[in-house]
Amino acid sequence: MTPEQEKKIRDLIGRLSGSDEGRALLGSALEGAGLAMLRLATLGNFPTCTDPDRLSAARTGIILDSETTGLEATDEVVELAMLRFRFDEQGILALDEVFNELREPGVPISEGASRVTGITAETVAGKRITDDQVAQFLTGAELVVAHNAGFDRPMVERTFPGAGFDEIAWHCSLAQVDWEERGKKGRSLESVVLSEGYVYGSHRADADVFATAFALNSGSEETSFSEMLRKGVVETIKVVAESYDFNETRNAALKNAGFRFSKDGSESLGLKKMWYKEVQNTPEETSAVSDLLRSREVFGKEMSLPASRMTVLNRYSGRSPATQERFRTAEFQTLREEAEARTPDQPSLF
Repeated sequence: MTPEQEKKIRDLIGRLSGSDEGRALLGSALEGAGLAMLRLATLGNFPTCTDPDRLSAARTGIILDSETTGLEATDEVVELAMLRFRFDEQGILALDEVFNELREPGVPISEGASRVTGITAETVAGKRITDDQVAQFLTGAELVVAHNAGFDRPMVERTFPGAGFDEIAWHCSLAQVDWEERGKKGRSLESVVLSEGYVYGSHRADADVFATAFALNSGSEETSFSEMLRKGVVETIKVVAESYDFNETRNAALKNAGFRFSKDGSESLGLKKMWYKEVQNTPEETSAVSDLLRSREVFGKEMSLPASRMTVLNRYSGRSPATQERFRTAEFQTLREEAEARTPDQPSLF
């Protein structure tokens, strides 16, 4: 192929990719050759809303992703990316500024983390992100979105304690969207974005925030962003089924019912080695959990267990709740009855 021929092909592809009709023609030609056309999930490729009424009433949010030294509670953020966007209840309207900075941590970067992200000690040497920088970028935003908020929120709250992450509403595009119901083969960001016909450079924070915006833009009748907002504002109750002894039958019953196990207490109200589940605060949901807990397979009696009300302000945070409540499978008539229903490893709560 001569340079002139190559230039003509490049010019033709450029013209075709500049319109919907051209992209359809190009895609059809590639499909006929057994190939597929995918677009990059970038700032310039996002379908920005042009409705002036929706844009004038838009609110501001932040899509966040962090890369860290590892996965433990002692690990720190080494890369932080935040994408400001405008939205309404129907979906994301436009993407705006991007914050993407590196940070030298106070603990070593694990080999596993470095292998996935490509970030090494040399990459971040001398780099710094201050709480004030982060707080300034958050100014004016009313919510933060992450594709795994249960990981990202505790990490950024610990690494940037003065930035204000503990005072803003959080939503999770991984947990608050039923991706399988939407026909996706998985919940991972890569899987969702690929199913929409886009690709991106995964495992770096800046690429992940753009990909999250494209994932949340999917859907016709109700966008995935709208579903996420709708589910996120519902108050839930985190119930901790204290496992003070090893019981294979009980553990299997709790796991099958959707309870998860916390090894270090970071997800179970600060308690260690506990099963926990977050359920909607409705009579149907709480009754179902009560029936499970009092069943012979689990505790075999009425129970009074640690619980906490979860909202967008404290959900996904690793912080212990300011007020710990009790989840009761029955109303107890006397304090003695309730004391007997509590697990024996919690005498301080009697």
